[in-house]
Amino acid sequence: SGKENEIQMLKCSKKESDQRIEDYKLKAAEFEQLLADRDNELLELRTSKLSLEQSLAESETRLHEAEMSSRERAIDAKTQLNIAEANMKALELETRRQSATVNKLKDSIQASREAESIARSRSTDIRSQLDKSQATVKALELENRQCAVKCRKLEDSLDTMEKQKRTSE
Repeated sequence: SGKENEIQMLKCSKKESDQRIEDYKLKAAEFEQLLADRDNELLELRTSKLSLEQSLAESETRLHEAEMSSRERAIDAKTQLNIAEANMKALELETRRQSATVNKLKDSIQASREAESIARSRSTDIRSQLDKSQATVKALELENRQCAVKCRKLEDSLDTMEKQKRTSE
């Protein structure tokens, strides 16, 4: 009766251990999903960064072209001087607008880099939590195997006692 109670307790302990293992496995799957989400966010940020860098290069090219065009018009003959000055003023305004755009794009790239750094940090935290969860699952699986061995030993012992009891009867 005492052995049977102990076997029942070990079986309950094994069930609880099995449940905890399943819970930790679910938690590990959640962490893996979070990690995948963070990796996707990181990829999106990198894509955004590349797009911003391309826009910056295009803006710098337009700025250079505007500057070159401004210089060429300034060299025109005296008869074109008034037109050239008007065009130059318009191009200078465009140059300022392009410079402002370039500065905004540089700020956006910096913000993208910071967001990428935060995403990397989050990804590292999630990996750490996942490693801890996996270690806990392994420890619980070991504990579960040990309980199963104890349970088998107690069942064997109970079987032996019942055989002895039948033999003595």
